[in-house]
Amino acid sequence: MEYKLYLLNSTGAIQAQHNVEFQDDEAAFAAAIKLFRGYRFEVWQRERQVAAGPAVTNAAGRAQST
Repeated sequence: MEYKLYLLNSTGAIQAQHNVEFQDDEAAFAAAIKLFRGYRFEVWQRERQVAAGPAVTNAAGRAQST
């Protein structure tokens, strides 16, 4: 499936966009975490927002959006 990964600035405006293919939402979210580590981002699949970050790791070691 095609996803859009957006890097956001401090006001929420888009600074960069990456169009990428992933098998599922979790893979797209994991890639955004690695790509935009520590910066604000959003992951979209068509008109559906999949996730937003920066992300933190939960007690189980899995990434989750803040």
